[in-house]
Amino acid sequence: MKTFIELHIIRRTDLDGRSALAINPLYSLNGKTAEAWLLHLFSQEITEAGEDPNLD
Repeated sequence: MKTFIELHIIRRTDLDGRSALAINPLYSLNGKTAEAWLLHLFSQEITEAGEDPNLD
């Protein structure tokens, strides 16, 4: 888990008052569109990668 967090593949977050793990949409979408809150959570990593997971 620590390695995945360091590689920005997952991130710990608070979701509706509960602790949760979120997967970076650059690694998990498989052609699906990400929800806005998930894109916002990983916005820095997406910008650094120069990718938009919602573009085909």
